[in-house]
Amino acid sequence: AITTSVYNKVDMQDYFTNSYKIGNELEYIVSTVPTANFNLYLYFKDNLKTGTYKLVFSLYDGNVYVGDIYKYIIIK
Repeated sequence: AITTSVYNKVDMQDYFTNSYKIGNELEYIVSTVPTANFNLYLYFKDNLKTGTYKLVFSLYDGNVYVGDIYKYIIIK
Protein backbone atom coordinates (compact mmCIF):
# COMPACT_ATOMS: atom_id res chain seq x y z
CA ALA A 1 0.00 0.00 0.00
CA ILE A 2 1.15 3.53 -0.66
CA THR A 3 0.82 4.62 2.97
CA THR A 4 2.60 1.65 4.54
CA SER A 5 5.63 2.09 6.77
CA VAL A 6 6.71 -1.53 6.37
CA TYR A 7 10.01 -1.95 4.52
CA ASN A 8 11.57 -5.03 2.95
CA LYS A 9 15.27 -5.69 3.33
CA VAL A 10 17.07 -5.42 0.01
CA ASP A 11 20.66 -5.82 -1.11
CA MET A 12 22.41 -2.44 -1.23
CA GLN A 13 24.52 -3.64 -4.18
CA ASP A 14 21.34 -3.80 -6.30
CA TYR A 15 20.86 -0.03 -5.91
CA PHE A 16 24.28 1.59 -5.56
CA THR A 17 27.48 1.32 -7.57
CA ASN A 18 29.62 1.82 -4.44
CA SER A 19 31.26 -1.31 -3.17
CA TYR A 20 31.71 -1.89 0.54
CA LYS A 21 33.08 -4.72 2.63
CA ILE A 22 30.31 -7.18 3.46
CA GLY A 23 29.38 -7.61 7.14
CA ASN A 24 26.47 -9.93 7.92
CA GLU A 25 23.63 -10.77 5.52
CA LEU A 26 22.47 -7.59 3.73
CA GLU A 27 24.81 -5.56 5.94
CA TYR A 28 27.81 -3.56 4.74
CA ILE A 29 30.68 -1.83 6.49
CA VAL A 30 30.73 1.79 5.30
CA SER A 31 33.52 3.02 7.59
CA THR A 32 35.60 1.54 10.38
CA VAL A 33 36.89 4.95 11.54
CA PRO A 34 34.12 7.58 11.19
CA THR A 35 35.00 11.16 12.00
CA ALA A 36 32.98 14.31 12.69
CA ASN A 37 33.61 15.40 9.09
CA PHE A 38 32.87 12.04 7.46
CA ASN A 39 30.94 12.42 4.18
CA LEU A 40 29.24 9.46 2.55
CA TYR A 41 28.51 9.56 -1.17
CA LEU A 42 26.23 6.92 -2.66
CA TYR A 43 26.05 6.57 -6.42
CA PHE A 44 22.77 5.15 -7.72
CA LYS A 45 22.51 2.59 -10.47
CA ASP A 46 20.29 3.31 -13.48
CA ASN A 47 16.63 2.30 -13.89
CA LEU A 48 15.70 1.86 -10.22
CA LYS A 49 12.13 1.07 -9.20
CA THR A 50 10.13 4.09 -8.04
CA GLY A 51 9.52 4.20 -4.30
CA THR A 52 10.71 5.30 -0.89
CA TYR A 53 13.77 3.58 0.53
CA LYS A 54 15.03 3.70 4.10
CA LEU A 55 18.75 3.40 4.75
CA VAL A 56 19.67 2.27 8.24
CA PHE A 57 23.13 3.11 9.53
CA SER A 58 24.14 1.30 12.73
CA LEU A 59 26.95 2.68 14.86
CA TYR A 60 29.19 0.40 16.93
CA ASP A 61 31.96 1.19 19.41
CA GLY A 62 34.12 -1.85 18.80
CA ASN A 63 31.60 -4.68 19.18
CA VAL A 64 29.20 -2.63 21.34
CA TYR A 65 26.05 -1.44 19.55
CA VAL A 66 25.48 2.32 20.07
CA GLY A 67 22.39 3.06 17.95
CA ASP A 68 20.87 3.55 14.50
CA ILE A 69 20.40 6.52 12.18
CA TYR A 70 17.71 6.39 9.48
CA LYS A 71 17.81 8.26 6.17
CA TYR A 72 15.05 8.13 3.57
CA ILE A 73 15.50 8.29 -0.20
CA ILE A 74 12.64 8.85 -2.65
CA ILE A 75 13.12 7.64 -6.22
CA LYS A 76 10.70 8.99 -8.84
